[in-house]
Amino acid sequence: MHYNSYKAADFAADESFVASFLKKDTDAMAFWKHWIDTHPEKLDEIKAAERLLSQLHLQLDDIEIEVEFAKFDEFLNQAPAIIPPVSKPKIFSLFNYFKVAVAAAVVLLVSFLAINTYQQKNDERTYVTKHNTFGHKSIFLLSDGSKVTLNSNSTITFQKNFEGATRSVELVGEAFFEVAHNPNKPFIVKTGKLFTKVLGTKFDVCAYPNLSTIKVSLLQGSVALNISGSNKQLKLKPAQMAVFNPNGNGLLQTTFDANAAVAWQKGTITFNNSSFDDIAAQLYNAYGVTLINKSGEQQWNYTGSFQRTNYIDIVKSICFAKGLNYQLAQKTITIIN
Repeated sequence: MHYNSYKAADFAADESFVASFLKKDTDAMAFWKHWIDTHPEKLDEIKAAERLLSQLHLQLDDIEIEVEFAKFDEFLNQAPAIIPPVSKPKIFSLFNYFKVAVAAAVVLLVSFLAINTYQQKNDERTYVTKHNTFGHKSIFLLSDGSKVTLNSNSTITFQKNFEGATRSVELVGEAFFEVAHNPNKPFIVKTGKLFTKVLGTKFDVCAYPNLSTIKVSLLQGSVALNISGSNKQLKLKPAQMAVFNPNGNGLLQTTFDANAAVAWQKGTITFNNSSFDDIAAQLYNAYGVTLINKSGEQQWNYTGSFQRTNYIDIVKSICFAKGLNYQLAQKTITIIN
């Protein structure tokens, strides 16, 4: 398939892409994850296709987002609480029906493109996607004056000019936000089913797909969090962290080490009683290397900090501390006895 020539409408009409979007086919999900990782230049079209599919009510649209977060206005004066797990929102049960709906939507979209063009003459609905490859970080300003520091292997999508009642961005990976204060236009970060709303503050969001939880760490100001499909929220104060488990929908409040939470901005890799899976995920997100454990060692609980260090030196240090060895084949590292 010549996916390089695909536009948004082509991706949205592709059966394999739709199956991956719906998480209905593990093979399709693996294929498209790899394809997108190796073709970052197509991210704008991919995101546009996902927005098209989202319009079929698989995700909240802009109006629904505003309704969800209108509930926060009174909640901001309440005390934080621990949120128990909630049931997962339902999606369409008939995949074939969905494909028909997608096809119809694509036809309508193509017709609309011919009349009015997909990109409007003004920038009101123009979306921007920024992606960092492995080992790269970037700092940029949004149109409202907010500053974003985007970590390695991370993607953020936002409107070029924030229109409407909110300033909404979508994040996959990790970013540190310094949000320009505007009480009349809340700033919202969407990471999967978790929405984080602020008015003006400094906070870190870590939402890599290969990590088991999403973490929101607040350094200054206040934030309120909401799970899509739930009426329950959580408010954070400075030095507090929210930990969200997407599988169980549980949202927990805890404390955190502020220096460790933002150390990645200075090129520091930090492990704190980390399991092998956590170590492997961090090394992959930072350097794009795959770590495999064939040592038989199960209890890792590794703690260490490395500043501006290459991944080989990190692996050597971990193996030395654990009394293990490693084998390197291209960008795959196998831990052995």
